[in-house]
Amino acid sequence: MNRMVFLLIACTLLTTVSIFGQEKIFDKSAKKAVRMVTAKYKLDKDQVKKLKNIHTEYLANLEEISSLQNSNPTLYLEKRKAIRKVTDGALFRILDKDQTKLHLQFLKERALKEKELYATLKKAGNAYNDQILRQFSEIY
Repeated sequence: MNRMVFLLIACTLLTTVSIFGQEKIFDKSAKKAVRMVTAKYKLDKDQVKKLKNIHTEYLANLEEISSLQNSNPTLYLEKRKAIRKVTDGALFRILDKDQTKLHLQFLKERALKEKELYATLKKAGNAYNDQILRQFSEIY
């Protein structure tokens, strides 16, 4: 019985800490991003609520892989790119037709920046995978 009570209390504490941690992450850096996306795509209240969840998940995923940044930068940057793709997909699901067109335009511009960056690095002889991925991740 004591073990059962202990497990229940431990699970409750872990859930509370997890939820508090996500709120802390969201409060720190997501408000500005949500405001910018809301203004850019003219999101309604329901979309803003969903966007907050998407961005909180995005930040939590980045936090989860942050330890790889120093220990395995290539893996970190590959995972970061995958997280970005998942986040873009989630964003597409909440956007309407006109908003989707705007987001597609943004993605085209981002891809063009990445292409230009790669060409610049390659021309300078610095087209190493880690360097490219690191600078690409800064574009988003």
